[in-house]
Amino acid sequence: MFRLPLFLILPTIALPASSPAFEEVDLSGLRMAFEASIDGRDCICLLEGLGGEAEPKVLVDRFASVSDPRWSPDGRYIAFAAQSGGRWGIYLMEVGSGRMRALITSRDVRYSNPRWSPDGRRLAFNAYLGGWRNDIYVLDVKGKGDPRPVVENFSAMLLDWTPDGREICFTVGWKSSTVYAVEVDRGKPVRLNPAENVFQQLGQFREVLTIPQAEAIYDLSFSPDGSKAVVTADLPPPRFTCEMFLVDLLSGKVEEIKVRGEQKVGGKYNPRWSPDGKLIFFSGYIDRLYECNIMAITPRGELIWRLKREGYDGPFDIIPLGGFSVRPLSPLMPTVWGEVKCGVTGR
Repeated sequence: MFRLPLFLILPTIALPASSPAFEEVDLSGLRMAFEASIDGRDCICLLEGLGGEAEPKVLVDRFASVSDPRWSPDGRYIAFAAQSGGRWGIYLMEVGSGRMRALITSRDVRYSNPRWSPDGRRLAFNAYLGGWRNDIYVLDVKGKGDPRPVVENFSAMLLDWTPDGREICFTVGWKSSTVYAVEVDRGKPVRLNPAENVFQQLGQFREVLTIPQAEAIYDLSFSPDGSKAVVTADLPPPRFTCEMFLVDLLSGKVEEIKVRGEQKVGGKYNPRWSPDGKLIFFSGYIDRLYECNIMAITPRGELIWRLKREGYDGPFDIIPLGGFSVRPLSPLMPTVWGEVKCGVTGR
C-alpha cells in the first residue's frame, strides 16, 4: 500500500464569499495530473476534482523518473518525459484506457519539456545533446514522419507555442531577458553557430517580448485570447528574486504583478492562465519560508484562491479543460505533503 499527498483533498483557502471575483470562480471541476514521489518512486497521478472526496489514482509508475506531465488540448492524453534503463524519451498516455506508447527514446539524447500545439496534433520538446546543444524538435503525435528539428546547434529553452500554432517560443539557455519565436513550418531548421556572436544571430528570430529589468526569463503563458502574456523572470541585485510580469502584447506595456490580499509572496514560478482568462495561477513562497503554495490571482494581483501544501517546491500547469498538473521541481527532491492512502499496482 502506497500513500499519496494529503494536500490534494484539503479544503482550499479563499477570500470571503462576498468577493465578486471569487463568486465567479468554480474550481470543483479541475482535473489534476501531477508528478509525485511515492516511497522513493516517481509516479504520475490523476485527481479528478479539487476540494472533494475523490482519491488520487496512479497513472504511471514504471519509470525510474518522470517529469512534466502535460494534458492534450482535448484532455484525452497526457504527454510526459521519462527515463528508464538509461534511455530518455517522450511518452503519450491515453487517460481513459491507460494505454501508453513511446513517441521517441534515446540513450544519447535527453528529451524533456513536451509542449502540445494548440490543435493537439503535434508536440514540441527539447533534445539535450550535451554542452550547449539543447535543440528544439517537433513531431506528429499520430506518427506521421520522423521528429523534425526546428532550432539546431543551440541552447534554446522551449517555453510554449504561440496561440495560433504557427511559432514556437523559446529563450536563450543562459541569461536573456527576451522571448523569441521561430516559425515551425519553415523549410529548413534554424542552425546557429556557437563560434559566432549568438545575440547577433538571434536577430533572425521574432522578438515576442522583453523584460528590460530581468536577467533571465523562465516561464511563459499566453492569455486565451492571445492579447497578453505572463512570464516569470529573475531580477538582478539587490532584489535577487523571481518575479511575475504581465505583458500587453499589443502595446508592449510591461507591469510587475504585485500579489495583494496575502502575506508577502517570495519567488513566483510557473504562471498559467485559467482557460477563461480571468485568473493567473502560479506557485510562490509565503514570507520567504520554504512553504510553497499554488495561488490564483486576477491580472491586477488580487488573491482569489490558495491551495496550501507543506514541503512543495515545484511548478504546475493548467490544462485547457479547466485543470492543472503539478510536479516537483526535481525527481531528486521528493515532496512531503502529508498522506492519503491509495492502492497502487506494483511495477
